[in-house]
Amino acid sequence: MKSRSIFAAALPLLVCATAVPAAQLNETQRRDLRDVAYVVTVEKDADIPRVHIELVFEGDVDGESGIYLPNSWGGQDRLDGAIRNLNVHPTSARLVDTDTPHIKKIQHKPKARLRIRYELVQETPGPAKAGRGAGYRPLLQPEYIHWIGHGGWVLPDWPDDEVARITVAWKGLPKSWTVVNSFGASDVWQRVEAPVSDFSHAVFMAGDFRIRKLDISGRTVVVAMRGAWKFTDDAYADLVGRIFRVERDFWSDHSRPYYLVSLIPLEGPPTALSIGGTGLVDSFATFVTTNTELPQLRFLLAHELFHEWNPQSLGKVEEPERECTGSRRASRTITPLRCCAGAGC
Repeated sequence: MKSRSIFAAALPLLVCATAVPAAQLNETQRRDLRDVAYVVTVEKDADIPRVHIELVFEGDVDGESGIYLPNSWGGQDRLDGAIRNLNVHPTSARLVDTDTPHIKKIQHKPKARLRIRYELVQETPGPAKAGRGAGYRPLLQPEYIHWIGHGGWVLPDWPDDEVARITVAWKGLPKSWTVVNSFGASDVWQRVEAPVSDFSHAVFMAGDFRIRKLDISGRTVVVAMRGAWKFTDDAYADLVGRIFRVERDFWSDHSRPYYLVSLIPLEGPPTALSIGGTGLVDSFATFVTTNTELPQLRFLLAHELFHEWNPQSLGKVEEPERECTGSRRASRTITPLRCCAGAGC
């Protein structure tokens, strides 16, 4: 993950890399996958949409299962503040706190079908604003909703590397809204076979996003953007396409059939410039003030895409530097965050 904010002077850069790719399964392994189903319901009666999420999975045979709430990621703490009105069904099941606040236990009948419901909220009202970590917490705006999995999903407390069969259904969306995420575009129902960690390390959006689909050597790259910019959508998509072609050709790697690049506008003072991004599974999300000129985005795009090979192909260097996150789940799935400054970060 890369986050940069540029104001009067360059600030320290926060760096980490993307999660491990999803496992390749044979048919026997696929039959044995555990299932998780999410239903995301959007209520759009008021100016600010309300987002209700339900997840369903089979409880453990011993009558006790765990769930994992958002915690810390990308320099953001207490991400569970966006989770409200958490409850579990059936009524015979009991939700129990643990010594770790973001991990809950559910006591239930053996192998019971558990249904967990909660509301996802934007903790600070108003549009997305410039600053470090902008966009890392859920955004619920009149024209769109956006969250990174680490900050939005309550998950079964399963091993991070366990591949699960995950379905996501979106309901109640305005007809004009488009759904797009790290696993596909324009689908209101999706099924993903991926490690739990990959589902966390992904971006999920719905709203007035303008979509450009690029063909890069037979592979699809989706550009999803919204807001008003100093450049056209086509000019931005062309820049994305040129960078993808150059880097993938350099590495002789056109293996990924789908990739998403998102662009979210930030509000800030007229004289301030903020450019940030984070590398995710088969995607990267960017957050930029609208006074940015197109050439100023070249480095951001090239850098975030470069994380597909560094460290995934080149390997990582273990360093005993202080970590910038306390996330148990994140620390297992991504290169530990380093707090550093300079062009080499």
